[in-house]
Amino acid sequence: MAGTVEAAGDPAGVPASGPEATARSFARALLARNTRAGATHLAPDARLITPDGTEVIGREAILRILEQLSSSGRPLEIRAGRTIVSSEGVALCTQHWHWGDADPNGRLTTAHLVLARDVRWKIAIACPWG
Repeated sequence: MAGTVEAAGDPAGVPASGPEATARSFARALLARNTRAGATHLAPDARLITPDGTEVIGREAILRILEQLSSSGRPLEIRAGRTIVSSEGVALCTQHWHWGDADPNGRLTTAHLVLARDVRWKIAIACPWG
């Protein structure tokens, strides 16, 4: 995978420890093919929704999916989207993903990440395929 995590707006305005920073750090780990580092951003009971709608539960199970994606050799581009934070410690982050040859028309897929805050922000639900 290759690419950068580009900001929508001013990246200097992104707090170092908020949900958007966590989502960007997750994306940077995936782009670097460091799936273990990416998995550290997941809650222990996180959920990943696959393209066919299958729900994969748990950090270790999701790590296996991330490793499959990383080893596929397909290039990945990720652009940061928007982050909405509730007062209850839940956030929705969107990112725009493009998996190399996944779409011959070059369209981006909108990935959705739901983050929850315990002590730190963690990804609770990831739906990277829209």
